Amino acid sequence: MAAHRATVNVSASVLPDDMKASVGGTIVYDLNDIGGSNKWIYFANNVSTTAQPIMADGVSFLAGDAGDETAVLDADTDDLGFLVLKHSGFQGDGTTVSTDNLYLNIEHGKAASGGAEDLILEPGDVWWGRFVHSDIDDISVDAAGNTIKLLIYAVIDDGGVS
Repeated sequence: MAAHRATVNVSASVLPDDMKASVGGTIVYDLNDIGGSNKWIYFANNVSTTAQPIMADGVSFLAGDAGDETAVLDADTDDLGFLVLKHSGFQGDGTTVSTDNLYLNIEHGKAASGGAEDLILEPGDVWWGRFVHSDIDDISVDAAGNTIKLLIYAVIDDGGVS
């Protein structure tokens, strides 16, 4: 069976040189933190220049997760618990280098558009978040220019948290 935990380590050097400070920490997300049917998804999404949900229906859960090899994502009923995103640094073809930013919006009912409310991932950036059973189709992404290959690692509650 797949690992039942995700670990994220963060280390940052911040402030001007004469006041430099280091901050950091580690979070551990246990698959059983929220919900009763949590499963892993790994998906390489081709994000276009039109806002779209971060994951679409039909993405398969990792084989062997909870003994279920046939279940697929249903963005309308499954809930997101944990998410790690990586802007691969490549366009959708996986070979052409990308210099375009990716826009991420986690606000219910708002589409990513490159506006002030969006988070930005530059090529090579990694972003993570822990969610309280959020609807997957409420999280949207958009590419600033050409299609971007986005790597998605997620814990999904299959069927949603009741």
